[in-house]
Amino acid sequence: MRLIHYIIFTIFFIVQAFLFDYHHTTFYKPQSTHTWRQSDCASFSLNYYQYNRFISHPRLHNRKEGDGYMVGEFPILYYVSAQLYRVFGVHEFIPRFLNVLILFIGLMSLFKLTFDITQSLFFAYIMPLLLFCAPVITFYGNNFLTDVPAFAFTIMGWSLLWTHFRRHRLVHLYGAGACFAVAGLLKITMLMSVVAFGGVFLLEWFGWSRFSLSLQAANSAQNQQQNQQNSKDQQLYQYTWHTIGVFAAVLLVVGAWYYFSIRYNAEHGVEYFLSGTMAAWENDRMDWFTYTIYRIFYFWSGYYYFTLTHYLIIFLGFVVFFGRKAVHSLLFTLSALTFAGAFSLVQLFYYQFSDHDYYVIPGYAFVIFVLLTGIILLRQHYTHVFQSWILKIVVVLFLGLNIWHAKSTIHERYNGKLSYKPNVHLYEDDFEKYIDNLGVQRTDLVVSVPDYSPNTTLYLMNRPGFTEWIDRKGTKINQDWMRDFIKRGAKYLIVHDDNYLQREYLQPFLQYEMGNYKGIKVYDLSSLNN
Repeated sequence: MRLIHYIIFTIFFIVQAFLFDYHHTTFYKPQSTHTWRQSDCASFSLNYYQYNRFISHPRLHNRKEGDGYMVGEFPILYYVSAQLYRVFGVHEFIPRFLNVLILFIGLMSLFKLTFDITQSLFFAYIMPLLLFCAPVITFYGNNFLTDVPAFAFTIMGWSLLWTHFRRHRLVHLYGAGACFAVAGLLKITMLMSVVAFGGVFLLEWFGWSRFSLSLQAANSAQNQQQNQQNSKDQQLYQYTWHTIGVFAAVLLVVGAWYYFSIRYNAEHGVEYFLSGTMAAWENDRMDWFTYTIYRIFYFWSGYYYFTLTHYLIIFLGFVVFFGRKAVHSLLFTLSALTFAGAFSLVQLFYYQFSDHDYYVIPGYAFVIFVLLTGIILLRQHYTHVFQSWILKIVVVLFLGLNIWHAKSTIHERYNGKLSYKPNVHLYEDDFEKYIDNLGVQRTDLVVSVPDYSPNTTLYLMNRPGFTEWIDRKGTKINQDWMRDFIKRGAKYLIVHDDNYLQREYLQPFLQYEMGNYKGIKVYDLSSLNN
């Protein structure tokens, strides 16, 4: 593919990013959907920067569990952001733009992969731009969370592996393995694609299936003849032991990291980050089960894709699986394995899908492969339609509807029903200067209420300490917890909601008011520890 096409695609990406308001939202502090998790990610970066610790010592602002040392996914992106802070200063623009850059590279890889598979320049442009229109990708692609960057690395792995299938060079195989490893380190659920491509290898290795990069259908005479004549030189994976080594290394590296993270959290007495499953069968409360169904299929569905796109994916899914003999064998296998992987993830993390829309992101692997399969079917069996300008116009209009829908969901996230800020004045730089002038040092422990998340308001004011978050069980804060916080060194209480001052458990701790910044009140707790 010529360089000019990559340049044109880059222009399309930038235009679409502007339509999605990236030129504004890239500079936002954590807010909107899952401000809680966004603040965790941003807090890791800021703590790396302020404490100058090595990557193996991640830390958060919240001090409820241990001294803030805890870890979830591999914190490489947080650590890189911290190093960039040292050069350019602390700006939320940096981690957000880093994620956007990785997303762009991932979409560029999908651009190349689509052309390699379909040999259609038109659909090569459409596929990555359509994926960019998935509202959950649009929103979290320009954010602090690592889910979209992890998926982008997964797509890079697919592209390199497909190039390896075509050219059989080890550098592409090892490059794919590196991308898959990074994806799994950033988010372990991305190993779903490793399992899918590993499944293709096992099917081929044991002789249960033969695959070809030819666009011929599975039951065509030409493809049957190719299958009969298939030899070692025609296999997708020609370097058996190198392939086994790469896949084993990916699983070993990812497994070693998560083993380290479990040990690291245990050593610091941390139970915050989820290290297990929340499967559908792990809870016998029918109201929770049905509520999660409602959230998945009704509340969040509009943030997965535009409604017509859902119908298209479902339709193509039925066509692919019920038209097995007419489908490209490799794409059918990848569609089937990624569907099985996505279904398994839903079962294993079922209750997480109630509030965490970004858990669906690994499932877009199935969406991509089933769409690619649909394009190949159209090219094989309806060539005149595939080549018609009418189809191209319809597809462009369809993409336009998806762009409009994604843009509207971004508005909802930041300005509509899903917008959220704990207190707008906490986002002002003058507030941090104000508490600096009050003598509240950046190392002083504070209690920040109301805040049911561990780190949101602590990150915004850049002070370590405590919030109303006690544990994963939802234990309520009370006077005993407040006294425990004071014993552990909490010097100040910061209340950023006037209505909250009436809470009974707070009354003994409101004796010494130090300051008031636009309704955010600061109280001295150090005198109460005497």
